[in-house]
Amino acid sequence: MNALSQIMPADVGPDEVLQRIGDERRIYLEWQRRWSDTARPKQIVPGGDWTEYGFLAGRGYGKTRIGAEWITRAAYEDPSGFDSAVIAPTYCDTKFTCYEGESGILSVLPPELLVEYNKSDMIIKIRNVAGGVSTIRGFTAEKPERLRGPQHTRIWCDELAAWQYDETWDMAMMGLRLGKNPQVVWTTTPKPKELVRKLVKPKKGRFIEKGSTYDNRDNLPQSFFDQLRQYEGTTL
Repeated sequence: MNALSQIMPADVGPDEVLQRIGDERRIYLEWQRRWSDTARPKQIVPGGDWTEYGFLAGRGYGKTRIGAEWITRAAYEDPSGFDSAVIAPTYCDTKFTCYEGESGILSVLPPELLVEYNKSDMIIKIRNVAGGVSTIRGFTAEKPERLRGPQHTRIWCDELAAWQYDETWDMAMMGLRLGKNPQVVWTTTPKPKELVRKLVKPKKGRFIEKGSTYDNRDNLPQSFFDQLRQYEGTTL
């Protein structure tokens, strides 16, 4: 049984299968064009053999959008169908920000490419370029032991500086072992935490992007910056 036969009904012929794949490819290209037209250059995670890409930037910079666009695109483009993971500080952060938020995965993924969203288990299944199905699993950083068994080929770690346990990072990296080039993207607001200090140190395969809230000024209301000024001198 090939990948196409696993996702198509038995009464769908090969010509229709190819037509659907063609439609999905067009939808994918339109999605990527929209993102490239609206994103700032530093928001687009590049291809390549890197291992770790970190984004250290203030609130409102667009970090959630970066992570959501990257992991969803990468899962679609990977013909292996290996699992991906999203880890955020709490269950609610994963569900309501990384998954269902205005800049989350379900907002950036074209609905035609969504196969299933299991809210209770935080599992998103999407089409992939090979005609199969790829899975994105959500985890909370509050329970590092839940990452002891699962294996992944890519992980998006959101708001690392707000994680309760640094051990969550260690458990996640131990499971990042599927495929030829497993990758992790982390996005966080700067805070003086040991885990953040560790991850900004130079390392082979690691790239760091730094940014300011003001980089995204065109997309934020003036009232947000009025509030920001009241906290001048703090890290936002």
